[in-house]
Amino acid sequence: MKTATFFENIVKASKEEDLPLEAVLERLKEEGLQKMNIAARSLEERGKPLLGLIHEKGIEIEGVYHHFDFVENTEDDSFIRYIDMASASGAENFLAIPGLYSGKYKKDECERRMVEGLRRTVNYARKKKMTVCIEDFDSADSPLCRIDKMGQFLTEIPELKVAFDTGNFACGLEDELEAYELFKDRICTVHLKDRGKVQLHIKDRPCLCLDGSEIYPCPVGRGEIHISEILRRLEQDGYNGTVAAELFSYTDMMSGLVESIRWIRCKIQ
Repeated sequence: MKTATFFENIVKASKEEDLPLEAVLERLKEEGLQKMNIAARSLEERGKPLLGLIHEKGIEIEGVYHHFDFVENTEDDSFIRYIDMASASGAENFLAIPGLYSGKYKKDECERRMVEGLRRTVNYARKKKMTVCIEDFDSADSPLCRIDKMGQFLTEIPELKVAFDTGNFACGLEDELEAYELFKDRICTVHLKDRGKVQLHIKDRPCLCLDGSEIYPCPVGRGEIHISEILRRLEQDGYNGTVAAELFSYTDMMSGLVESIRWIRCKIQ
């Protein structure tokens, strides 16, 4: 398995530490960082200079992601240029987040529009030989915060794959190990997100669970998500893809990323 993180987490670390992006990349590379996930808009805004810097440091783009609103904008075809960019960057997958429920429509109509948008995305990505995936999304306003709806979307679009986020099922009060067994044959990438009940920094932003409780972000390996067991099962099941430390909403990003990457490397070596 290869180790990754998110470009936007790296940018946050750069700002918090008042360090050049290049210095942060070098430090994380020393710790074992091999790949990176990046938002489509970050890739679009920074373009070739960023790709040049990343490749100079020996880091590859593993995945590109984008938040769509297929519910309100059923004609949105921006996935065309984003998938083209992802393909040109050498990315292996494209994570399409299809939107949230809208008060304008019934839930089943919102879901139908999301599925149709994802289907169009998958159909275009096929031409570019790009894998499209969805993830368990940590918001009650998304159908994908629940295992059953994830399964429904995957059934309706057989080519769709899963970006398995270890920490988001807890927000829907569901078990990540149960989800893993259901979706393991569709996983194309893994986001290692850990969460706990204790706020480690005053500015850490919690995720609101469906029962009104809150869980907080933390470095990978320090929280209550069964990440060690998921990594064990991934290895047992022959997964040889990427596992990405994800620390959105966490403060003290640099130390969090270093701690997470070190923990991951110890587990997968």
